[in-house]
Amino acid sequence: MTKQLREWRPIPIIVLSARGQEKDKVEALDAGADDYLTKPFGYRTAPHDDEFQRGIAIHKFGDVEVDFAKRRYARR
Repeated sequence: MTKQLREWRPIPIIVLSARGQEKDKVEALDAGADDYLTKPFGYRTAPHDDEFQRGIAIHKFGDVEVDFAKRRYARR
């Protein structure tokens, strides 16, 4: 299916699977997937409310600034 999706539209493809075998990962990546995540997986949570109040909710990534409290982003 990833090969057909690649032909239709050039978007990133991330496979999320409960299968953790190396051969499953290789097959998915060889078929055109950009990345492969095995469930369960860890994740980061949003900053807590007290962090918002102290102004820690603003993060910069290169020329992009994300304000999690206001739910906005801007290019600088």
